[in-house]
Amino acid sequence: MSNAVCYFFTFLIEAVILWQYSSNLFTARRRPWIGFVMLFIFYFTMFAVSLLEYKWLNITLYFVMNFIFLLIQYDLKWYFALFHSAVIAAVMGMCELTVYSTIERFSPHFLAESGQFQNMIIFIIFSKMIFFTIVYILIHLLKGHQAQNQQHDKSVLLLIFIPITSVFIMLTLVSISDSFLLSPLLKGMVTLSAFFLLISNLLVFGINQYNLKKAWNLHRCSYCFKKSLTLLNIMKCCACKTKTSAF
Repeated sequence: MSNAVCYFFTFLIEAVILWQYSSNLFTARRRPWIGFVMLFIFYFTMFAVSLLEYKWLNITLYFVMNFIFLLIQYDLKWYFALFHSAVIAAVMGMCELTVYSTIERFSPHFLAESGQFQNMIIFIIFSKMIFFTIVYILIHLLKGHQAQNQQHDKSVLLLIFIPITSVFIMLTLVSISDSFLLSPLLKGMVTLSAFFLLISNLLVFGINQYNLKKAWNLHRCSYCFKKSLTLLNIMKCCACKTKTSAF
């Protein structure tokens, strides 16, 4: 019962974070209440499946459900919805792994003690606070810089590989930590690995936004150049007509 409460609390926070992220960055296709209903259905499904306690299934479902939600609710190309859902899943996983590895290093029996419910709540609060802080920073860095024409850049497909690979590495590290008794040095290395994976995913996100901004500026320059040529041709035509009339 305590696990069910923890899982419900976790998915509730993650649903709020996803809603804040998507509603602030993307243009909605449908009314907000439809988005709320979809989000409730998707996350309640994930909550029910999480009770089976299969880590690989949970993270896969989290990635797929977020992708479907972004694709249906917002005006996004499928590859952009795929990229954002992959980054969100990777950042969420790295935040949890960083907190989990840090706790395991300094208090190996923290999540196995008699008061496990209280310890689980502490773990959830700390990991989700870090997750929300990173998402909040991303929202304020990107808000106002999303342009519809940017969604035609398919180079983002090449970057999707990195967050998906990061999630795979994260699950592998968690499985190793759960299956074997690691030395303090190895636990510290796992924590650093989680931190570096988190930084690498944020760099991937930054590189993608830089490429989009650069492509958008190039598109604007090309548009201004074509507009200047059109005005120049119109002025030449007017000058020719003026000379003809004078003769």
